[in-house]
Amino acid sequence: MRRAAARLGPLILTCAVATWCIAPVASAGGAGGNADPDGDGIMKLSVIFTNDMHGGIDRSGATFMNREFPPPLGGGASAVSYIERLREEAAANGDHVLLMDQGDTFQGTPVGNLRGGEPVIDYFNYIGLDLWTIGNHDFDEGCGNLCNLIDRSEMPVLTANIVWAESGDPIEGTQPYLIKDYDGIRVAIIGLTTTDTPKMAFPGHVEPVSFLPEVETAEKYVAEVREKGADIVIISGHMGLPYDPQVGYEAMIAEEEALEREGLREPVEESGWAPSAMEVGHKVPGIDVFFGGHIHRGFDKPWEEPTNHTLFFQTYGRGSGVGHVDLLIDRETRTLAGYDLPSYRGGLITLFEDEWWPDEEAGEFIGDMVAEAEEGMDRIIGFTEVDLTRGGEGETRMGNLVCDAMREEVTADFAFTNLGGIRDEIPQGPVTPRQVFRVLPFGNSLMVYEMDGRLLKEVIEYRVSAGHHGVYMSGGVIHYNKTRPDYDRVTHFTIGGEQWHPDRTYRVVTSDFLAAGNAGLYMLPGIPEDKKMRTSTTCMDAVVHYIERHTPIDVELDGRWVRDDEGDIDPALVQAMEGMEPLAPPDDEGTGQYQ
Repeated sequence: MRRAAARLGPLILTCAVATWCIAPVASAGGAGGNADPDGDGIMKLSVIFTNDMHGGIDRSGATFMNREFPPPLGGGASAVSYIERLREEAAANGDHVLLMDQGDTFQGTPVGNLRGGEPVIDYFNYIGLDLWTIGNHDFDEGCGNLCNLIDRSEMPVLTANIVWAESGDPIEGTQPYLIKDYDGIRVAIIGLTTTDTPKMAFPGHVEPVSFLPEVETAEKYVAEVREKGADIVIISGHMGLPYDPQVGYEAMIAEEEALEREGLREPVEESGWAPSAMEVGHKVPGIDVFFGGHIHRGFDKPWEEPTNHTLFFQTYGRGSGVGHVDLLIDRETRTLAGYDLPSYRGGLITLFEDEWWPDEEAGEFIGDMVAEAEEGMDRIIGFTEVDLTRGGEGETRMGNLVCDAMREEVTADFAFTNLGGIRDEIPQGPVTPRQVFRVLPFGNSLMVYEMDGRLLKEVIEYRVSAGHHGVYMSGGVIHYNKTRPDYDRVTHFTIGGEQWHPDRTYRVVTSDFLAAGNAGLYMLPGIPEDKKMRTSTTCMDAVVHYIERHTPIDVELDGRWVRDDEGDIDPALVQAMEGMEPLAPPDDEGTGQYQ
């Protein structure tokens, strides 16, 4: 239920930045028109947009600015102050407000994870969100949980390219697009979800659905909404721009030109990754604005696609702020005439508490849910004498701690996890479960294997092949040389102080996320059931237990993982591999040893 506008101090919207673009599509229909207080024939539609919230509706600290003394962020309650004040001004001026979210709603904070994300949807209902689009992490608790969130939503849930695999029908409660009427100007919003989702989810969680190609789906529905009289077309997409849009655009055009020289329309070999938002906007004419996400990279100013003039917007996510753009629509031509941004910095509004004091009613509403989710999260479980840092390709203190904890929890010989699974750092000092949760927010459980040495080496070789960046690991020492051929890059490999051997059986632990074949580990899902043991212990539980047992923590960088591009292969490793068939990349079906 949309709440009454908060009575706060005046909102300062200094429209100091304006960019004018030529609308790339023909107008439809005659001029609609009611309120136009400035008499300039322009209708203003203020769009407030978020993406990749990951449960970030509660207060937090701006650690991206200062880890030791982070400025306080007001979260969802400060967002309410901003949104409601903007709504109040828009109503007074005869303008309009559209509030939308581009997916990855819940996974990542205790309150976000509570009851599979229900508090985030309750917050969306509370603020009167106009729509949200499904993201890949919205499948993290499976299709059943996603359907519950959709059913709980009091606003449209969009995705044009996710259907039930068996029937081809849309998921109940979703719709491909929404057309809203603002003073006779018809604005269509089409939802798209990245087709990379199956590569980043447990297979069982996405098995019931199919993901239709983004470009073809966008072409279909842009044409359909235009036929239905849409004047402005917006994409709400859970997909993003390249980190550097100009570099990404130049690379895309260079590939197009290379294909044209060869007389091809598409590459013979697929890249393996879904199209970016940029590719969709470039290949599909008629999209006025594309609100994206997925990559956790915000842009203060929009990027404009040079061919079709589509404008692209996205935020950093995690509830640290909101995006805001005022779309300026010409009432006579019924086309996008330009846009205004709310400040000289651009369209990203960081929700600092001292700028946007949290709305009291919203703060209580969110606080009750946070208290339920975070009981016991701030108790001190131990101390660390060093900063537990992460980042980059190679060994890190946080990676060592997590893998040591996983290995000790189940008495394994060897442990490994992916670099992307470790999401935060812990500074020197007291440690709480809340901090550990931020490091390991995904709720992944430990999976234990009885694995022969050959398969374990295949795992490591895959993760250092091509441009891959390796793993975090515990229980051994691995050196590798990236100048050597793929699948023959490991030059030194010991486990428990002894030479690795292909025929020896090792007790290996990893996360159930990787066990499902994610991060490209094609060889793991086919391991026979009698060689693996599922546990109910999460990676977070293992780290909490480890810190409690070993406090104070003093993790060292002990040389367990070393890249040496001048190193020769260890003679002991050569001897261990005598008679072993050479490892090779997977075949066309992506099969591994047990598939």
